[in-house]
Amino acid sequence: MRTYGFEREYFVKKGDEFVMAEGLPKDACGYLAEARGKASTNVLDAAFLMLSDEYELIKIARKKGLELFTDTPQKLPPQFLREAVRTNGKNIATDYTCSGKWNDAKWQHAGLHVHFGFETEFTYYSRNSDNPLTRTHLGEIPNIPRYIYLLDKRFKDIIKTAKRAPGLYELKPYGFEYRSLPASVPPVEVADFLKSEGL
Repeated sequence: MRTYGFEREYFVKKGDEFVMAEGLPKDACGYLAEARGKASTNVLDAAFLMLSDEYELIKIARKKGLELFTDTPQKLPPQFLREAVRTNGKNIATDYTCSGKWNDAKWQHAGLHVHFGFETEFTYYSRNSDNPLTRTHLGEIPNIPRYIYLLDKRFKDIIKTAKRAPGLYELKPYGFEYRSLPASVPPVEVADFLKSEGL
């Protein structure tokens, strides 16, 4: 069973100053808020589920007097980054997501991440029960380089303008996560592309 999921990161400001994403769903860096859509077997549904989560996130942020935005990359103040490391315990100097180290460590990035799941569901019976049990396991994974190549090619100019690196991905227990897109890319546009390519 193939599933899709989207998550988008946001820089957070209060007035003119960057602030930590306290009280909001956030990335491990601590300063990026995050909307995480539920996974779906329909890629367009997955994009709109993320937008629904984003809508709720924006409402919560506004109640706290915070503004979320996806303009990326940003040069965050060094003192602010040091505080993020102290507060969250993440090594921003070596973490690509937080530092943007693949291009220039002075830039910080917010991304739109696309999750691809390839789990297979199976049913079995226990010796001690007549009730069927359902479990999932990782099914056959398709050609991951093809997915990455096609996404990199389609969004090449956007990735370059945002000072992000093409070809970024992370293996997951359920499949993999594509991480090269900047947060400003509309998830529905990505979903339409995936659907048109049969991915």
